[in-house]
Amino acid sequence: DLVGVVVEDSLVDVLANASWVGFVDPVDAGASFDAGSEVVSWTGDLAAGDPDADPVVPGGSVTISYTVMVDDPVAEGAELVNVVTGPEGSSCEDGSEPGCTTTTPVRQLDIVKSASTDEAVPGETVEFSVTVSNTGSFAYVDPDSASFSDDLSDVLVVAENPMVTGVTSNQGDRDVAEAAFSGDVLEWTGDLAVGEVVTVTYTVDVMDPLPALGDGEDATMTNLVVGPPESQCEPDSGDPDCTTTVEVRSLD
Repeated sequence: DLVGVVVEDSLVDVLANASWVGFVDPVDAGASFDAGSEVVSWTGDLAAGDPDADPVVPGGSVTISYTVMVDDPVAEGAELVNVVTGPEGSSCEDGSEPGCTTTTPVRQLDIVKSASTDEAVPGETVEFSVTVSNTGSFAYVDPDSASFSDDLSDVLVVAENPMVTGVTSNQGDRDVAEAAFSGDVLEWTGDLAVGEVVTVTYTVDVMDPLPALGDGEDATMTNLVVGPPESQCEPDSGDPDCTTTVEVRSLD
């Protein structure tokens, strides 16, 4: 038997971008977490196996599971890396061996919506842009693509002719997925490399003359861009970068 086995799992590079939550039950009594050193440790005995027995008698084993909460937001390009080390003669003597390290990429998108003006008049063309930046360490590749939707329902009360005018990337001339309208909603889904920034631009024409407005309608073009949960633009987001408001001025 192996007596007094010590295994350590360093979370230093994990907790730089996350916080410790705790062990997952059931947890062995030999497991502990030291907040100062940010190390999970296990100390205990393991029964020896007998590979010559028929049937083979496996050696003892212990599984320690724990959880962390990823920061929101995380530092740009952050990934969670941790290394386990065991005693001399183990498969993880110094942690550099295969199977002793885990690297978990973090999904994070930063989305910014902007308009070419804060005020517009009938007949004016207004340009909007949505910029999506991959600030995490996860490369979005089909079928696990990045995406956003931009509902123009309130805009098209007093505007018309929505038209996508460009989709560009900061990574040269690579092909970028097109954006398209589905009814009143602009949608974009596409690959997004780590550090890549994609900007979608579109225009609308303010109606001239403005239409008669019904109850609850006004001549303010307000819309909210919505991204996936790892973005700051979730539904009903209060982040000002996710919303544009353009006042339409008109004199009778």
